[in-house]
Amino acid sequence: MYLEISNAHQATVHDMDNLRELQVRTHGATRDETDAALVAAGLGSVAADHAWLGVTALQAAGADRGDSWEQAFTDMIDHAGTQGWLSEDRLLVRAHLIED
Repeated sequence: MYLEISNAHQATVHDMDNLRELQVRTHGATRDETDAALVAAGLGSVAADHAWLGVTALQAAGADRGDSWEQAFTDMIDHAGTQGWLSEDRLLVRAHLIED
């Protein structure tokens, strides 16, 4: 799954069935622009070298994908927790910023 920051600085979710990676692709947007796009879309924010994305917002983006997707998403979040990629309250998951 990845989030894309468009040239208009809007954030959209793509490749929802790929739950083996989580990225934010910036396409030349500055970190401030990326942060503003994520906040405006209700998807998260940028802190230091990573994006922190709302688990509930990501899950809601895939709400129409069925039970098997929900289980795979839960498994992805559980795995992120074992790697230290979740906030203490488990509401945010860390994602790579891919700045291109």
